[in-house]
Amino acid sequence: MITKKENTISFFGEGCKKCSRKFDCISATSVTSDLRKYLLKVNGYQQKPTIYMSQGKAMHKKEQIGIKTLDEYGIDKFKEDFYRGKQITLSEVKVCSPKYGFRGIIDILEIKFDKDNNITIKIRELKKKWWDSYITQIAIYGLIFSDRDMCFYYEKKGRKKVKLMPFKVYPKIDFNLNIYCTLEMLEVKKTYAFTFMENNLISDQMSGISVDAINKANLRRVFHKRGIYYIENTPPCKFCMGNSDYCSLWEICSKVNYEEERKQKQMYLGKRKTLTKTKPILYKEVRLK
Repeated sequence: MITKKENTISFFGEGCKKCSRKFDCISATSVTSDLRKYLLKVNGYQQKPTIYMSQGKAMHKKEQIGIKTLDEYGIDKFKEDFYRGKQITLSEVKVCSPKYGFRGIIDILEIKFDKDNNITIKIRELKKKWWDSYITQIAIYGLIFSDRDMCFYYEKKGRKKVKLMPFKVYPKIDFNLNIYCTLEMLEVKKTYAFTFMENNLISDQMSGISVDAINKANLRRVFHKRGIYYIENTPPCKFCMGNSDYCSLWEICSKVNYEEERKQKQMYLGKRKTLTKTKPILYKEVRLK
């Protein structure tokens, strides 16, 4: 059992302070995580890095060599090149959507605003190997970029510390938005391409996946509220190895016996008994002779 005394608040950057979604904002990787792992995460039990995570990060950095981050590129230079119609390629781009309450970090991003008012977005996600949940992650990134109020975050040095500041990327004019995504499997050297949006219309394939992604996010947002949560009623992670070396959270889960929450039949107020299983009749049909 976990007693959560405070609501979860997003602190992705300075923009979160005034954002209406700060209480239910969720990252793309959190949406694809298992329910139990996310419950533990929002209560301060963070999974420690494993050797597999380190290998994945090493592969990421190798592919990102020579590609600047937004801070290295320069925020002023980005704005200037973007409105000039230059294709810009960046790595580790911090993005968020106030509309959908999603945030994330894009591995490699290509963005271009041409003279015909077309904005083309190409999202490249680098993965070690294939998991079905990655499609959900891609859909969330697509939803973020489909938001006209979508923001990038950049570092701004203050007197005491560095702050992450947001700025809206898209211009305040009508434009056609095209979003393309690729999943690149580095270990097996395979690439899967997806069209998320063309001419402001979400593709049929990604439309259904996006709805599923939002539903999964809402299941996890329940854990943001303060209250009492029972870990034993939350199913173990799908690919649990039962090993602390594979997952540091096993130290907690090993002490929990999973008990599937039973559905109870709804009870109603009765006339003779206080509670009854029979649904009351709200009205009686009268037939005219």
